[in-house]
Amino acid sequence: MMLDKLTKDSFEPHLNSNFELTLDSETITLELTDVEALPSSVRRWGKKKAVAVKREPFSLIFCGPHSSAFRQDTYPMKHEKMGEIGGVFLVAIGEDEDGRYYQAIFS
Repeated sequence: MMLDKLTKDSFEPHLNSNFELTLDSETITLELTDVEALPSSVRRWGKKKAVAVKREPFSLIFCGPHSSAFRQDTYPMKHEKMGEIGGVFLVAIGEDEDGRYYQAIFS
């Protein structure tokens, strides 16, 4: 699935379901725990040029196991209903008793 076609609505039906990512030879299961709209604004390049946002920005939060910490990077992901999802940039944002949390922001 092409990343530029994905929206918040693409992920909302899959809240609390599992996504897989492969790191080296290990498959890591991440649960989608939050889908949230982000404030939108007009993007500016240069001093006089403005281009409207093509899609509403949104954030995804995933929870993974404590045992599989991985670095901030772009990872291909897979979901049983959404299929293959091209490189998603994931950033570790914390952990608690349930696992390690990662965020992906789409703008």
